[in-house]
Amino acid sequence: MRRCVCGRSATFPRCDGAHADAGWACGPEAPAPGLAIAAGPALQSLADGLAARLSAQPAHRGLPARPAALVRLCDPADPAPLAGLRADRELALAIGLPAHLAAAALPGVPVLELPDEPLDALWAAAVAAISAPWPPAAAAAGPLPAVFLSHAVADEPLLELALLALRAGGRAVFSCADSIPPGSDWAAALRARLADAPLFVQVVSDASLRSTFCAWEAGAAAALGKQIRAVLLPGAALPAWLQGVQAEDVARRQARRPWLGLREAVAEALVLAAG
Repeated sequence: MRRCVCGRSATFPRCDGAHADAGWACGPEAPAPGLAIAAGPALQSLADGLAARLSAQPAHRGLPARPAALVRLCDPADPAPLAGLRADRELALAIGLPAHLAAAALPGVPVLELPDEPLDALWAAAVAAISAPWPPAAAAAGPLPAVFLSHAVADEPLLELALLALRAGGRAVFSCADSIPPGSDWAAALRARLADAPLFVQVVSDASLRSTFCAWEAGAAAALGKQIRAVLLPGAALPAWLQGVQAEDVARRQARRPWLGLREAVAEALVLAAG
């Protein structure tokens, strides 16, 4: 196969040959990169900068072949960026994400945890980690505790990315949005999953504060002695019964990381609350 240089190939960056009659002639396939850097949408600009600094290729822009070495920049919204991509040597940098969550999403890959701010410190730490000898992968950890996610129906569109991120990290997550099969006894399913999940995470919004079912779930979790955590959506205030819980505040997270959209900030907050 050849590498496409004209951008017209349906299999770009590989050449499919279908456009040769238009006068284009693609050159031989480029060699596999020595180092590639993979990142999700929130960290792609960092991946571009690191690739330029370290003579690497940003994987989100397409690679001609399997790279010899691969660094993944993992964040709470995407703990395993380009998970299907493989290399002979791999390293994961957990940025604003507990290392064990990245390790659960990328079994067998060594993980280093980096602070996500300030930006200049993150840049220096990432360059140093990639340039230094890479550590061996840690032994696989045990399964992470299951999570019961309590939320209002009105907030479901904000939680889709968060559910994907949590489950990509190996978490068993119950959400009434997609975890109850049609025709099931809904109340019985809630009781059973509340009993099974050690961790209860309440998504606090104006809609959830008005919800009778969210109040029932929270009361049942407290009565069962569950570990309780909270994610506070913009515009809402913690209810009295959660005042003693250190909540993940989505509005505060967006203020600190203004490049995050609301869905991405909610995903980060939920992953960290569940971590």
